[in-house]
Amino acid sequence: MSVLFEPVKIGRLEVKNRFMRSATYFALADENGFVGEAEANLLKTLAKNEVGLIVPGFAYVLKNGQWASDMKGIQDDDHISGYRKMTGAVHNAGGKIVLQIAHTGSMALTAAQTGADYMVVSLTDNLPDFGRKPRLMTDEDIENIVVEFGQAARRVQEAGFDGVQIHGAHGYLGSQFLSPRTNQRTDKWGGRYENRMRFPVEVTRRTREAVGPDFIL
Repeated sequence: MSVLFEPVKIGRLEVKNRFMRSATYFALADENGFVGEAEANLLKTLAKNEVGLIVPGFAYVLKNGQWASDMKGIQDDDHISGYRKMTGAVHNAGGKIVLQIAHTGSMALTAAQTGADYMVVSLTDNLPDFGRKPRLMTDEDIENIVVEFGQAARRVQEAGFDGVQIHGAHGYLGSQFLSPRTNQRTDKWGGRYENRMRFPVEVTRRTREAVGPDFIL
């Protein structure tokens, strides 16, 4: 038998096989980021068909970090009940499920187009053109986003997920801080490599404090 069908352990998480549904954008949430039966049923179908680990794409930690109007959110406790239906459906079908949490920064199309607080790491010449000029993040803004990653991770845990991933790729906020092309700040969040690393390090630290190190995948 192929090793694909053998159990595997990822940290403390035990998965029944090596099949994983990697994080994919489903576009099934409503405009306020709430998930419903459609997404729960889709993930249940995946679990019933022997997908051992499911990552249902990213959820925004703050409304001003929402990319598209149908991107799911986990910015407040009201979102937890919908996710509990999702995790329950997957667990009842024998699968494991992990949620990504994210802030899209300058890529927050919905924030830009709906009058939300659209803000960016740096006011560079290569920002996306969403028809509205963003404002520069203050130190207080950044600290608040860090805190909200921790709060979002707590909600992920309370909703019954088996772990949480911190989204740091695809040109969203984590990678915007890391890149000298998008991060041209001169304060403690920019400049030399150690400063550009500060945001993902602080997000990870706050998340670990909220849910424990073993819950982060």
